[in-house]
Amino acid sequence: MRTIAKMARKLSPLSFSYPHHRWVAGVIGLLIIIALLNEFVKPRVFPKRFGVVIEESLFRSGRIHHSLLPKVLSENKIDTIVTLTHEVRTKEYQARERTIAREMGVDLVRFPLDGNGTGNIASYIGALKYVYDELGKDRRVLVHCAAGTERTGGFMFFYQTLVLNHNGKDAYDEMRQYQFDPERNPDLLPYLENTLPDVVEALGAHGIKIGTLPKISNLAAVSL
Repeated sequence: MRTIAKMARKLSPLSFSYPHHRWVAGVIGLLIIIALLNEFVKPRVFPKRFGVVIEESLFRSGRIHHSLLPKVLSENKIDTIVTLTHEVRTKEYQARERTIAREMGVDLVRFPLDGNGTGNIASYIGALKYVYDELGKDRRVLVHCAAGTERTGGFMFFYQTLVLNHNGKDAYDEMRQYQFDPERNPDLLPYLENTLPDVVEALGAHGIKIGTLPKISNLAAVSL
């Protein structure tokens, strides 16, 4: 939205001679409408960045609108929600999520990370071990953050490469498919690389067999 507003100021119809100004105004108006629909309408129709990581077991998403959440939980038979957002008691959507989860008998646990996917590594480690244990009990888990891109992307990269032994490039390509952009967020990949030894050690101590470690430093260069 900020980008479109900047374009609108730069491409003000007053800066064009007739008949161009009406065409420019129409294009700007269309872009604004599309952005508004994507930001405020689409999340009420489709669950934000919802995806299946492991069939009938592990799912990912952004924050799902409260009008859609019961349907998503029911249709996918979710047993546990793992949220990677910080708790803010004054946020209405968090209160609604807690209420819906409680009424549906779904566990809701929180391992808070910062918006760019960095933060206390204990949250990543705790979430990884928790999800591993839940899946080991044949429970279905939904992992989400706000956008479903940075924090969820970082978590899934660790889980897919370290626990599921997926190829690092494939896991990174999935991050990109969910709109992760290393230029927009230059902090996440270095953070994942720097914290990798601590995560590997903690998961190994938890009894998780770790395969080949991903080479994170060159992922942005060799992937999408």
